[in-house]
Amino acid sequence: MKLKRECNTCEFNFDGICAGHGEVYDYGEKIVDDTKCCDDWGANLKYFSEVTENAPWYIRNDYKISFGELLKRIDDDENGIALEVNLYDAIEKIYDLSLVELAEVLGVSLGVINYAKYQGTVAKRASEFSARLCIPIRFFNHFTTHDFEELKRCKEEFEANGDPKLFSDKKMKWKEEKLIPRIEECLGCTHTSAQKYYTITHIEWHKNMEISELSKMEKEFIEFIIRINKRKGYELTSFEYLIDGIGFPKLHLNYMKKK
Repeated sequence: MKLKRECNTCEFNFDGICAGHGEVYDYGEKIVDDTKCCDDWGANLKYFSEVTENAPWYIRNDYKISFGELLKRIDDDENGIALEVNLYDAIEKIYDLSLVELAEVLGVSLGVINYAKYQGTVAKRASEFSARLCIPIRFFNHFTTHDFEELKRCKEEFEANGDPKLFSDKKMKWKEEKLIPRIEECLGCTHTSAQKYYTITHIEWHKNMEISELSKMEKEFIEFIIRINKRKGYELTSFEYLIDGIGFPKLHLNYMKKK
């Protein structure tokens, strides 16, 4: 993604008048070419939303960074500088396995996966996961954007043994005894629906959002959340659903109540 640092996207462009102090236009001067760029540029609200929504997933996934750091990482990525990436985020994206599915494939609980993702993978687990996922053990200590292509080859080797989703342990106790009942309670849905959507660990949606890149299951889940709230008389404008680090589902809704 290449940033558009120009008058057209600048917060100091007030209806074609420059309110900045850059070297292209003086303060109060009329902007005659909105493709110009200066060192006083700052993103306007529209471009801020565009950048935060369309930045590469491996940059967008880090919620702890400031907008300034986000812009720096986009620039670094565009210039070919390696960016550190959480390996488990990369596995979710490249292997097409949610954290719940990954836990099933590896034969561990979701808590083990979440601990590894946020606290680091202990040596014993790294050895086990490396063998099962066909991933070099060094990736569990340090993984960057420059390793994406190798991870894709690892996925090919991993899938050569068959579809991992068909061989994962679907009867693990932590799922049946804890996760699915919690999803039922969180969503206020039936046991059947909770079983259908239990593999979704995080999804955000807002009105007019482009959903073409989402999986079929994610699209169905969005429609499901919108539908059950519509029955209650609420029109959703956005929502976020996630399963937190200790395995509890959370659903945050923003809506307008219908008249």
